[in-house]
This record gives sequence, C-alpha cells and structure tokens, in this order.
Amino acid sequence: MQGSKAVGLWLAAVAGSALLFGVSTGIGPHGSLAWAAPAPALTYALHSRSAWASATAAALAYLIGESSLIFAYLTVVPLPILIVSALVPAIAFAFAVFGARLAALRLPTLVAVFSYPLLWTSWEFLLGLISPHGSAGALGYTQTSLPHVIQIASITGVWGVSFVTALPAMALALASKGRLAALAPAAVVLAVVLGYGEFRLRQPLGDTREYALVALPLAALHQDEARGREASLAAARAYAEAVSLVGPPRQGRPLTVVIPEKAITTFPEWEAEVRNLLASAARRAGVTLIAGIDEHRADGVRANMAYVFGPQGEERLAYQKHFLVPGLEREFSPGRSLGVMDDAGVAICKDMDFPPLLRGYGRAGVRLLAVPAWDFVNDARPHADMAIMRGVENGFSLARVAQEGLLTLSDARGRIVASGRASPDSPVWLRGELPQGEGGTVYSHLGDVFGWSVVALTATLLLSLALAVIFHRRT
Repeated sequence: MQGSKAVGLWLAAVAGSALLFGVSTGIGPHGSLAWAAPAPALTYALHSRSAWASATAAALAYLIGESSLIFAYLTVVPLPILIVSALVPAIAFAFAVFGARLAALRLPTLVAVFSYPLLWTSWEFLLGLISPHGSAGALGYTQTSLPHVIQIASITGVWGVSFVTALPAMALALASKGRLAALAPAAVVLAVVLGYGEFRLRQPLGDTREYALVALPLAALHQDEARGREASLAAARAYAEAVSLVGPPRQGRPLTVVIPEKAITTFPEWEAEVRNLLASAARRAGVTLIAGIDEHRADGVRANMAYVFGPQGEERLAYQKHFLVPGLEREFSPGRSLGVMDDAGVAICKDMDFPPLLRGYGRAGVRLLAVPAWDFVNDARPHADMAIMRGVENGFSLARVAQEGLLTLSDARGRIVASGRASPDSPVWLRGELPQGEGGTVYSHLGDVFGWSVVALTATLLLSLALAVIFHRRT
C-alpha cells in the first residue's frame, strides 16, 4: 500500500508539472502559469526520500511538457536534433530540482529559497552564450503578457524575468514543508519587481511615428527557381501594389512600411529591376519602405538583406542579417554591421534571439526598430515574444512583420499596440502609431551584469552544498 502511494505521488508530480509546462512554455498559450509549473516537481522532491525519484520525475515532467516544440518544428528540423533539443533542458531541469532538494536539506531556508531560481537562471544564461539559437527558450519570455513583470528586463535582461518567474515555485515547495519563512523573500522580490514595473510603465514615451506592416500570402507570390526573373519581378510588383494600398502618410507625417524577410529573391541579372520597383513604390507613396530580400550576388555570396528606401526613392540602408538559422540558412553569409539610421534601426528575424547584438542598438540610441521576419507558423507567438523582450531590454518600440507568423506593433514597455497574423490565403496589413522609446537602458549599457552575478552566486551555492555534504558525512 505504501508503495502504491509513493508511485501515485510520483505520477502526480510528473503529470502536474508536465501539464503546467505544456500550457505555459514553448508554444503553450498561458505564460502566466509558468510561475507554478515547477512547483509539483519541486514539492515532490522536497518530500521524497529518494533523490533519484525526484530527478526522474522532474526530467520526465519537463520532457513531456516541452514536447509540443517537437511537433512545432518537425517539418523543418530533423527529428534526432529535436529529441536532443528536448532532452538537454529536461536533464538540466532535473539537476536544478536535485540541487534545490539538496539545498532544502542542507541550507537555511532564506538561502534555500533562492536555490532553484539561481540554478535554473544560470543554466539559461550560460546556454544562451553558446547556443546557435541564442536565448531562445528562456523562461522569461513566457511573461510578455505581464507588462509589470517584464520591466525588470531593462536592468537585468530577460534573465531577471526568468529568475523572478522561477522563485515562487521554490517558495511554495518549502512552505509545503512547514518552512513558511521562505514566502517572505519571495514576496519582497516580487513586490520590488512589480513596484519597479509600475514606476516604469508610468514614464512617458516619445512622440509617435506611423508604421504599416504588410504580408502577402506565399502562394500568391509564385517565387520559384524555374520562373526566375519573372517570379521575382511579380513578387516585387505585388508588394509595390500592396504599399500603395496601405494608404498615404497622414497630414504629411512620415510613414514606414515593412514587408517580411526574404519576401523577394534577386539574382544579379534582375537585381536592379527589383530595387527600382521598390524604390519607385516608396517614392510614389511618399513612404519609407523596408523590404526583406534573398540576395544572390555576382561573387557567389548569398545574403539575407533588408533594404530601406526613403520617400524620395533613395536607398538609405542595406542591412545584412547577422544570425542565420542553423541548417536552413547554411548557404547565406552573415552580416557584421548594425542597421542604424539616426534613432531608427533594422534587424532581421533570428537576430532578435541574441541579446548582445540588440544591446548595440540600445547603445546607439535606437528608439524604433523594424524587423522583417519569417516564422514557422506554430512558433509565431514565442518568436514574437523574444523580439518584444528586446524592446523592453533596450528601450525601443518594435514593428515586426513575419511571413507565416505575427504582425506586431509593440511599444518600448512591451505593450502590444496592434497585432495580426499572416494568412496563407489573403494579404494582411496592419497600420498604427508607435511611440518612440527612450533609446537605451541600464541593461543596454551594463550588459549581463545580472546574468554573471547569478552565475557567481550559483557557484557559491554549489560550493556551500558540497561543503555541507562533506561536513555531514564526517560528523
């Protein structure tokens, strides 16, 4: 009977955390539930007599909860890579839960309560330094629907949001053991974060500028290698016409139109024709046009570009994407320069997954950022969330348009001004006013001081645990 009860508790811990992770992280729609997701696994770990059972419950719960990502990318990423990508963070979660269990057994409550958030945030931060996907998957991205919570990113980066999100679950787990003192530091941290969030949300933003996002259905563009020049020019004409349909600038105010990443393909033989079509469209409409182009150059280089054409048809900027999707963009060459025009900027899709690159835009004083992008349908929301977080971190408002994804206008506090979804069947456009951000934050200038501080504190925690275990064995 006792064995059946133990198995039941183990299964309940797995099921509880798996369900909460599934609906709140990855492509899950309810990010606010991420606060509670680790709680069943942590609570079980603190009550269980078996460290092995605790670790296996945690690993399995995380693996099941995150399995939706496998289905999201199954058509574009080889299955073995997806399996490894799911297993590695599941093992990391198991180690974090194991470390938290040991801290609860060996260390004072006011120290133990910070063990899990330290361990998990350190893992995310260090992984983000070496991963080809940058900071993708960080827990903090689940909180973009809670503006008060994410404002701390302007000081700490997304890592501070991850830390705050992970803290309550550990406090609740300790409280379930009668250690109610754990609730106090969690409440203080949360109060500070929410108080700062309220203060920052009350700070005024700058004057507004108008942006329009346009995404045409892929099927309507008919771009394929067999049709070559004809297909590229047809796509350029379709977007030129779409620019005119957006409407003219209002009362002489500037209007910027953004179309998706790789919306048009060019080769040297017809590159000038495509550029002339886009420049003419910008001039006729009196707008600034930012266009994503898959550019094949005469020297054999292939580049993922964003070209900016001014209201007079002049070419103002040619930005080359820095961070390329592993495997899918192996034929492309990366760019090296930021896309900055006075207090406005341009980046492309996966660039937004890498905080160090976007800090450069904050330091350059960028207050409005345009982002042509291309998502994979199912990952539209989490990928948009990463871009929104970059705006909060660095003080710029964001105009992002993703083929097979979301069209999003968000301000420098992460609040959605307007949003829509690209359609496979019909054109979609979105137009709205974006307030200028402050153009740089504490995080832009100090960088990952918080992230490295968490790593240092985690190292101290692990050393303390090692010494506690050694001392316990000797006595």
